[in-house]
Amino acid sequence: IVIAHPFVSLLNFLEQMGKHYGVAKQDAVYQQLQRIPFAAYADFFPHADDFHDALATAGLVNLLCGAIYQVRFAQACGKTNLKRYQQWKLRVLLSRFSVDLVRLF
Repeated sequence: IVIAHPFVSLLNFLEQMGKHYGVAKQDAVYQQLQRIPFAAYADFFPHADDFHDALATAGLVNLLCGAIYQVRFAQACGKTNLKRYQQWKLRVLLSRFSVDLVRLF
């Protein structure tokens, strides 16, 4: 069970759509899937750009939390075991975080 902010759940959902079905951010279906929750939050975000900025910020927080989880996972299981079973994702998460951070600002 994961208890997270709805934006984090939305981002994870969209990421899984890309991973399993090849849906890219530029695709119409991706944009449509993003617009559905925007309608629910329209009172809080007067402009769609504000909503997208909030999603981008939630994405950064999500990546940072993922990196922290990887460190805790490594402490519990050992970095060597994680690498052996291809579960070591810290480098990827930190790389994505830095790229997204630069893109946001």
